Amino acid sequence: MKPFQLLCFALASTALAHADVRVVRGPGSQFNEIQDAVNVAVDGDLLLIRAGSYAPVLIEGKALSLCADGAVNVTITGGLTIQNTSVTQVIVVSGIRADGEHRAALQLFSDLGPVRIQDCVFTGANGSFAPVWAPSGSPGAWVEGSTGVSFANCTLRGGDGEWCTDQISNIGDGADAAYARGSRIAFTSCALQGGVGGSCWENGNAWGGRGGCGLLADGGVYFAAGSAMLGGLGGKGSDAYGFDMGGCGGAGGSGASLQHSNTVGYWLDNTMSGAAGGAAGSGSACAPQGPSGVPIYTYSGALSIPISGLARKFHVQQPIREQSVATLEFRGQPGDKVYLVEGNETRMFFLSLASHGLSLVRTPVLSSSIPLGVIPPNGLLQIQRPQGDLVLGLQHRQRFAQAILIDAAGQSFLTDVQAMELLDSAY
Repeated sequence: MKPFQLLCFALASTALAHADVRVVRGPGSQFNEIQDAVNVAVDGDLLLIRAGSYAPVLIEGKALSLCADGAVNVTITGGLTIQNTSVTQVIVVSGIRADGEHRAALQLFSDLGPVRIQDCVFTGANGSFAPVWAPSGSPGAWVEGSTGVSFANCTLRGGDGEWCTDQISNIGDGADAAYARGSRIAFTSCALQGGVGGSCWENGNAWGGRGGCGLLADGGVYFAAGSAMLGGLGGKGSDAYGFDMGGCGGAGGSGASLQHSNTVGYWLDNTMSGAAGGAAGSGSACAPQGPSGVPIYTYSGALSIPISGLARKFHVQQPIREQSVATLEFRGQPGDKVYLVEGNETRMFFLSLASHGLSLVRTPVLSSSIPLGVIPPNGLLQIQRPQGDLVLGLQHRQRFAQAILIDAAGQSFLTDVQAMELLDSAY
């Protein structure tokens, strides 16, 4: 195997001496709300969250793991905000749904340490006129000043714009699935859908709302592999009647929009699609339809760099309990050899063009110099991996794992990174 040719932006360590488990709801729980557990937790703790709907959550400057207890429905209504983490603090969010209320469902502000988000769904709020005047939708995720974020197997959707009524002529824009400024973000095996622009079926002068983008990036570095980034439809303009001149259709959203010259996007095997613009109002002087979005829009000076090849994928359901058997799933091309690398630490943002991805396990150790297996003709390899016991007295251990798949031509492909949350069987 050829050595990785890596571009290093930053490193971070996850070595922590203290790691307790805080249980939220259900048998053996100590807390009824996630925020109550966050308030008493210290760096390295894991919050094991049982099924239910929860109030908004704010994590301020703490290194924590939020993990749904298996494939259960854990929903944060009102959104999740994580901010002001240091370069040595690592955040993991696994299996959580969050819905925004007049705001983004997920907000990441000034997080200088790694943020690993996996198996999550973030849905921005739709626009509304009441009780808060906010006719435009809100993003699924708003990320600003955060330099080591990865989304794996996640769904993000921007909220839709509000429609006009016979009393109110304002129309809201659809929101971007992900809005990012000055950040470094990876999307692997994700789906990003921009919100739909609001429409007007009344007489008036209102233009249709703009459709949201899958990703709107304003400065920073972005990587996507095996993901879908889809723009939202533009809204219909109002109809002309009497002194009302009617409105034009709103523009459709783009799959990805790189807004400024200091923005770089790297793309491997993605579905990128712009959406159609909205129809003009009946009798208006506008073109019949608003402008359509494009797969990738690049502002003058921004860089959009395609990477050849097909994405590979790796997934493990979290959490994993001691003495259980974990199922490791690898998806690739038939004949690929599968290797697994693991470590106690994760990198911030380590781009390897030669290996078609990001290397996000720091000081990785190969599980074996012999491949775990070979991808079969159906493209899916499943490995059953028995788990041993945790060290006596240890409630939780966190490791990071990533697969390397090597094709018949000797090319290597890095997969999603997985934060492996290992729990004592008492939980």
